[in-house]
Amino acid sequence: MKQPIKILIIGAGIQGLKRLELFKTSNVCAKTLDPYKSSDYNSFSEINLSDFGIALVCTPDNLKYEIIIKIIGIPVILVEKPLLMEKHKLQELY
Repeated sequence: MKQPIKILIIGAGIQGLKRLELFKTSNVCAKTLDPYKSSDYNSFSEINLSDFGIALVCTPDNLKYEIIIKIIGIPVILVEKPLLMEKHKLQELY
């Protein structure tokens, strides 16, 4: 039997919870990570990033760069817009 895709939703605010709700009816395993709100995980130290095939970054803009750097090994990363506010940080990712 095929294992469900594991999705990590970073940020359990309005956007993160909307995404989580979408995945409840599909054959995926979605988990949330947020150090400030009720979530499945409260820090990156609690998880093995290689367990996840997709990450959704649903956080305030000022946190995105550091999070992207931490999860860069996850095959598919979707970041809520804007991707980054500073052009030099965007260039560093490429």
